[in-house]
Formats: sequence, structure tokens, C-alpha cells
Amino acid sequence: MAPKKVDADALKKQHVQLPNKRLLFLPISIYTTLYYSGEKNYETEKYEAKKVKVNNKFDTKIEKHKEKPGKLNRLIERHDKKIGKIDKTLNEGNLFMRWGEQVSVLDSANIDQTANNIERYVHGKGWFRGRVTYETATKKRKVNITYTVEEGPRYFFDTLFYQIPDKDLNALLEKHSGEQLIVKGQAYDNDLLSKERDRLDDLFKNNGYFNFSKQYINYQVDTTRGDHKIAVKMSILLPEKKNKHSIYKIDSVIFTTDATIQDAGVERQHTVFKNTTYQYFNRRYSEKVLNRRVYIRPGQLYSKANTLTTQRELARMENFKFVNINYDTTGGRFVANIFVSPLERYQWSNEIGLTVTQGYPGPFFSMSLKRRNILKKLGTLELDLRLGIEGVAAASNPDDILASTEAGGNIGVTFPQFFLPLSEKNQQKLGFIDPKTNVKAGVTYTTRPEYTRFAVNASNSYRWRTKNNTKFIFRLIDIGLIRTPKMDSLYLAKLEELEAKGNNLINSFLPSFLSNVNLTSIKLTNQYGTTLNKSSYFSYSVEPGGTLTHIVGKEYFSNRDLEIYAYMKLDVDYRKMMPTGRNRGWAFKIRSGIAIPYGANDILPYETYFFAGGSISNRAWKPRRLGPGSFNHLDEGQVTYQFEQPGEILLEMGLEYRQRLYKFIQWAFFIDAGNIWMINNDPARPGAQFEAKDFYKEIAFGSGLGARLDFSFLLVRLDVGLKVYDPARPLGKRFILDSGFNDPPYDDPKLTEPVIWTLAIGYPF
Repeated sequence: MAPKKVDADALKKQHVQLPNKRLLFLPISIYTTLYYSGEKNYETEKYEAKKVKVNNKFDTKIEKHKEKPGKLNRLIERHDKKIGKIDKTLNEGNLFMRWGEQVSVLDSANIDQTANNIERYVHGKGWFRGRVTYETATKKRKVNITYTVEEGPRYFFDTLFYQIPDKDLNALLEKHSGEQLIVKGQAYDNDLLSKERDRLDDLFKNNGYFNFSKQYINYQVDTTRGDHKIAVKMSILLPEKKNKHSIYKIDSVIFTTDATIQDAGVERQHTVFKNTTYQYFNRRYSEKVLNRRVYIRPGQLYSKANTLTTQRELARMENFKFVNINYDTTGGRFVANIFVSPLERYQWSNEIGLTVTQGYPGPFFSMSLKRRNILKKLGTLELDLRLGIEGVAAASNPDDILASTEAGGNIGVTFPQFFLPLSEKNQQKLGFIDPKTNVKAGVTYTTRPEYTRFAVNASNSYRWRTKNNTKFIFRLIDIGLIRTPKMDSLYLAKLEELEAKGNNLINSFLPSFLSNVNLTSIKLTNQYGTTLNKSSYFSYSVEPGGTLTHIVGKEYFSNRDLEIYAYMKLDVDYRKMMPTGRNRGWAFKIRSGIAIPYGANDILPYETYFFAGGSISNRAWKPRRLGPGSFNHLDEGQVTYQFEQPGEILLEMGLEYRQRLYKFIQWAFFIDAGNIWMINNDPARPGAQFEAKDFYKEIAFGSGLGARLDFSFLLVRLDVGLKVYDPARPLGKRFILDSGFNDPPYDDPKLTEPVIWTLAIGYPF
């Protein structure tokens, strides 16, 4: 039991001994059951005998084939692999023992150590008189331990003063006194003192003190001032046998562009650019471009920050295997050496895999070719090709599984700079934000049971990132030409039927010209999406569509029988991972968006609409089949989810509990919620319009369980989702426990699809 002022989560981390892991909130530990089930069938002698048998078997074979090097190496490799597996079982137990864990047995020494840890933590947060006691309660061979924290009065910082015999250091500190982390009235905190110590260390190292170390910084705490006030004295010691710390100024900068390449008998050539010496066997790179990412200059004071920035920004150029910077102080000079090793000029990669859409698997193949350092400007030329085949249900008959093929290719070039009319000084300042310019063109061919679609696109974008690691992508030009040369007759008839009712979706399949400008921002903390640690993801995208058509003029496109669009689209996505213990935690997401068409045709490009349902949306509905609103999905009185449902407003949320069972195996429980809507009334889809007073009644809920195989480089996910609240059904019969939930025409599970299985790659959010 801890007072509210004390961080309970931090106290949990002080525990030396933890209870056995459980699945969710179940009162039993399946891990201990697994362990002891395995132990019953575990005999050390059995595996020792097996090891001897394997050794004897392979000794005979190795002796027989010792004159055949190829065969011999394969035998040795097989022998080592088999013995390795046996040794693992001997050291760690059999599979069930490794998956499980032994019973956490009460240990009084661990209890005392935990109490001491908690007490030290409380003291470190300013409760110097805090005390920790504990009580144990035994029930049926189980022990509950209750730790009670009596914190007492908290102490606060009152005075902070420095003792600095080095006058130059003292002057520098006074100049930056406004950056001090400890101020009068703050609660005492050991961590705050450590951070202040780090701040001083960085301050001095960023102002020429190359050999300075935190070991020179000591602090003393005085708690005798009364009234729970604390005085802190920070002393900055002098180097041994010296009366001041040395300041280092850079005499020269030498940049070696091919550090790992050796050419016997040949000396490297030298080029001096902006007072930096570049040396190389072959001149590979533009010194002008490299110079924009170098923040170490002759005549400058040594700076740790500039050193790290140079190293980071050169690495972000994606042309080097490694970037290393060191300083040479021999001969009374202070020389900065920058070493980089070039990556291979060409990089070829390919991937073969399996995608699953609407529950049906299909293979895909992709390959990529990179050519680095285009025109010696450190640009990267990239060619991507992809071919994928997916199984989808036919629009005319959901029982028919047809192939959907998508093939495409892109060619683009990315340069590590902005091509803007800026001075060299400003270009170098922009190097801090890792600027990139990308020009790309591509083509995509898609054939589905409903239609065949062909698209050509081209774009020019700029990318950068801020100090807090927020990434921005600004597409200044993004244009595309789309044609639909072939359409299924039944699907066309459906579109024409919708058009007769006032729905203009058919226009999205006319020959079209697209143009837009887009700004996207993405911020990740603590490598979101790769671990079960506390982390978050936030992104937003703003996209005005039809920008080029306004500049060129609508007549130009109308004379060429091309459909044009004008719209504004906004998309916001927030996700968070919240750990609750060892290898488990909750993941949460909320996403919303709106796309407002304002062109003469009052529609959006088909690819711009929002869709709901699927492996990364509401998993209780097939991809793109949820909504819009309370539209009932009835066609001639029969339920059908065979048609994709586009919308102009999106709102969706997800909550998922994740737990690692054993190494790469995880399980999950999830709840998904959300829907899409139209801004205005859609006569062809009654109930599709967003109504502020009623929209909450139209939020669909799905829930289910999932299994995941996390191989670090790949996460395979299997989810099963159940429709819990279906807004397509009549009001009062939408919840799964309502008596009329399965009333006709929603009584046929084959049509209403109450349970959806999803096989996918990666986390849903």
C-alpha cells in the first residue's frame, strides 16, 4: 500500500521476487502447470545416453568419410546441431519446461530485499524519513505479501550553489544559468540531480572541454537546514596536478570517404573544400553535398553535440556502412577524423510471400533494385516491381472464389537535400532536419472480379524530420491518370442502379485525372510497433485534391473526356502501447478522417474514399464491407456483403490485450469499434448519412481472440472476430444478446458472416 504521492508503478519495479505469470486475470498459472507436466517426463540420464549414442554414431561416420572434405563438413555440422539440441534440453529442460516456469516459492531474504529497495526509492524521491513494513498472509499454501509505505514529510530543494575553482568553467556556467534543472521549491529527487549532472557534462563538452568527465562533478546534500529544506552543493573538481581544465579547438578536419578500402602502394588523393580535407582512392562523392552534413569545422571549439549530429546526419544519407568520428591530440594539435565506409553501389533484393484478403490466401512476389550515389550526389535510384494474386469473392456470387491480380512498378530517385534556391549556408542548416527530395513515377494494373483498372502516377515530394524525431512528408506534386477498361456486367448494372437512385459512385470508374498536394506527419516514440514496451504513434495527413486542375483549367481535361475531382481530405491516427507487466500490455488506437468533395461531380476518386472492416480495421467484418452508418446491406430482401462500401467520414477505435506466452508465441484479446458515413444523404444507401445526434448508435463493435508468431523480422497474425453490435440490423436488435438479433433476414449465418477469420502480417495497430 503506497500513498497517492508515491508512484505505485515505480514501486512495483523494486520487487525482487514476483508471482507466477498468469493468462489475463485467470486465478491459475498455466505456466507452472506446463513446467511440472514437462518435468514428470524429464530424465537427465535419458538425454545423457542419447548424447553418447549420437557421438558414437557420428564418430563412426566421420572416421569413414575423413578423406572427403565436403561430406566431412556436412557431418560435423549435423553432429553439432544434434548435440546442441540435446545440450539445450539438459541445461534448460524439455520443451514444456522451457515454456513454463517453476512455482515462485516464498523467500524471506527476497522479501527483505524488496522492502529495502522500496525504502531506498522513497528516500531518493525526498521522503527521507520514509519507512517500509510488510505483512504476510497465508491461505491454502499461497502467500500474499502487503508492503506498507509510511512516507513521512517530503523534503524540498531550497538552495543550490556551486564550488568551481576553474574560473572559465564558472563563467560558462553563469552564462547558461537559466538552463538549470533544479529550482527552489522543487521536491527532492535523486533522478533530478543525475540529470543536472548530465546537463553540466554536456554543457562543458559542447564548449571545448574534450577531456571533461562526469567524474569531476560531485554533489553534497544538506538536510539540516530545518523545515524540510535541502541545500545542495555541487563541486566541479580540477584535473590532477592542474589548475584548470583544458579547452580544445579544432585545428583541422580530415574526412576519409573509403575508410575500409586498402590499396597497397597507392596513397589517397586529397581535396580541400570549405577548409575540410577530403581524402580517397577514387573520388566517389560530391564534397559539396557531404559538406552540408558536416558540423565540425577548423577553428571551432570541440562540441560533443556537433560530433553526434555529424555522425547521425551522415548515417541518414543511407550511403555508408558505418560513420566513425575520433579526435587525435598528438603533436599538440587537435584533429577531427571522420571515417565512412561506402555501401555497395548496387543492392538487389526480392521477396516471396503470402497475403490474405477476405480470408483467401494468395502469393506475391516483389523485387527491388537500388543504385546508390547517382551523379556522385549521394542520391539513390530505386526500381520496384510487384506482382500479387489474391483470392476474393466474386461480386456476382460470393460463393465463387476468383483471382484478383495486382501488378505494378515504380522508378524513383531520392537525393539527401532540398532542390530549392537557397544559399549554401542555409542548405547546411537544413542538414539538421535530414532533408530529402524524391521524384517518382509508377504504373499499377489491377484486375478484380468486378473490374480491371489501370493507373499511371508521378510525384515530387520532400521529406524531413524535426528534433523530436517527427517525420514530415510533403508531396508538392502528385498526379495520376486512371482508366477502367473492363467492368463486370453485373457490377456495372449495380452501379447504374445506384446512379438511378442518386448515387454517383459510377463516376469514380470513368477515365480520370487526379492531382493533389499532401502533407503527412508521423511521430513514433520508443520504436512503436516493434515491442510490448510503452510507446506511441501519432500521424495526420492533410490532402487538398484537384490542385493542378485549378491551375491548368477544367476545360483542358473536359476536352479530353477525363473526370476531374476537387476535394479536401483529413486523416488523424493515434496509437498507444501500455505495458501492464512482464511481456504483456494493452494496445489502443483511435483513427478519424473526413473527405469532402466539392467538385461539380460531387464525388471522390475511388481510392480516396474511406473503408471500414478488415485485418487492420474492425476484424469482425470482411475488408471494406462495414457500413456506411446503419445501411442494412439488403439487396432484394436478402443480406449481402459482396460489395465494397466507400464512405466520406471515418471513425474507428481498437483496444487489444497482448501477452507473450513463450518467446515468439503471443495471444491477444481485442475489441474493435467504428464505422464510416457519408456527409450527405445517399438515396441508394439509406442510413448512410452522418447525423451528429445519432451516430453513436451506428458504431459497430466486434470482439475476438488472436494468436501471433513473432519471429522478430516477421509477425504472423491469426485473428477471429465476432460481430457483437451490428448497426446494419434494426434498432433494438443490433446487440448480439438482443432477442431479435437473428430475426429474418439476418438468420442465415452464411450471409450475415457472424464470425470472420483473418490471417495477416504485422500487428493491426
